[in-house]
Amino acid sequence: MNNNKEYVIKGLDWWFISSACTFNCAFLEKNKDLQKRFNEAITGMKNNGALAVIENKYVNELDINNIAPVEFENFDGAETITVAVTGDMPPIDYVAADGTPAGYNTALLAEIGKRLHVNIKLVNVDTGARVSALTSGRADVVFWFQSNMDSSIPAIDVPSGIILSEPYYQWNEQYFIGKK
Repeated sequence: MNNNKEYVIKGLDWWFISSACTFNCAFLEKNKDLQKRFNEAITGMKNNGALAVIENKYVNELDINNIAPVEFENFDGAETITVAVTGDMPPIDYVAADGTPAGYNTALLAEIGKRLHVNIKLVNVDTGARVSALTSGRADVVFWFQSNMDSSIPAIDVPSGIILSEPYYQWNEQYFIGKK
């Protein structure tokens, strides 16, 4: 570092890496109607600022030591949509020590449930079991995370027969990798 507090790299080969990380909901292709309904809810949340409020509360301003469970409204006689959560990416996908899902994805689901006037049922699954949770009928929806080194190229880690909602959360990571 020089006196201007600028970083100076001498004798180092380095590369700048940029990665786009995108969060979506995943559905079986046969559930295009459900995907469409989720997309409409997500778009509405983006347009009226509700998604930004959830992001601020559960990501930007979150106290990681104090993540409270999210309350879901129950609509008598309404459709129930089962959603698989993994808890592998706190605070986005988070499951508390007592097994209660909480965090950003859960808050997103609570708002989608209100907008669609449906009941949301959560089931815990391992990350590697997300696709089988969908194909077996254990879940109607799973959360999907994609990371792509070039954000202009669509991610390719989506299995055949699976469709994604529009992204509801994204962050970009940039870092340097170097070797002497």
